[in-house]
Amino acid sequence: MNKQESLELKGIAILMMLFLHLFNTPERAAECSNLLCIGDKPLALLLSRIGGMCVPIYIFISGYGLAASWQKQPDHRLHPLKRVWRLLGMYWTVFLLFIPLACYINPSEYPGSISEFFLNFFSLTYSYNGEWWFLRSYILMVFFSPWIIGCMMRGDKQRKSMFLVAAISYMVWAVLSKTHWMQEVYVMDVVKNFLHLYFSFVFGVWMFCTKGIDRLRIKLDTLSANRRHWVIAAGVALPLILCIVLKMIVIKAIAMMPLLPFYLMLHRAGWVKSVLCYFGHHSTYMWFTHSFFCYYLFHDYIYGLRYPALMFGALIVLALISSYVCQWVHDGIARLFSLAKK
Repeated sequence: MNKQESLELKGIAILMMLFLHLFNTPERAAECSNLLCIGDKPLALLLSRIGGMCVPIYIFISGYGLAASWQKQPDHRLHPLKRVWRLLGMYWTVFLLFIPLACYINPSEYPGSISEFFLNFFSLTYSYNGEWWFLRSYILMVFFSPWIIGCMMRGDKQRKSMFLVAAISYMVWAVLSKTHWMQEVYVMDVVKNFLHLYFSFVFGVWMFCTKGIDRLRIKLDTLSANRRHWVIAAGVALPLILCIVLKMIVIKAIAMMPLLPFYLMLHRAGWVKSVLCYFGHHSTYMWFTHSFFCYYLFHDYIYGLRYPALMFGALIVLALISSYVCQWVHDGIARLFSLAKK
């Protein structure tokens, strides 16, 4: 998997995330004018179940990418701080722009106490934006990545052992995610969210170490063209159907496992690749900012559009505009620091 393909997958993941967060509960779907339903279920609600794969996709890409970086530059394995610092820089840019705005629009909720402000600023809690839970857990995963990747690089036996541990951890997370009291105990909440990500990360490292995508491509090339097309179509369609039919939260990462390799086998038009890479490039800022529009600050404006297609389109546009603004501010701050050093 090359950088362009990883950007494509990020683009898919961020679009899934936006759709998921708009329509992922019956209450949110009920706020829309649902013209299309299957039985008594709005189509938007059913399709949002596919969006639950967004986090596993992101983490798969991270595991695969970090393993590739390890192999190319082994000396960097002890320096995860650079990656974390870059992500925190983007997070603090969003914080700098959106939290003052939130204080103005919704002063009853923001900024809260001084301790709450600093806990959110350093990503130790996520009371300002529930969708920021991912950041704290991802940072932990990056810090643990040298150990995880190092173990899996040693050989097939170690990879199988690590994958087994990851699979068990994922099942434990599926059970713990149903116990609401864990969210009230800080350490347990951190552990629960870490276990959520661990399986997908290990799968990404596994696919890099075993050259799983290349091996799948070689096997498919041995099939006739017609049969190859049907196998790829099934490999993409069945995981998507599985997510829609089965509401179990545990199914998302499992469905992601065949979906991503088979998606990369699809013949994709050049413009499709370009569009997805475009969204992939903006995915981090879109992730950090989109829920301010659909939940915390401008909920009534987004859901006031009523129709799912309009709501989804508006959220994409607003998140993209925010991404450009955040990048401009981030670059400006970086230039100021550069000048100060001189």
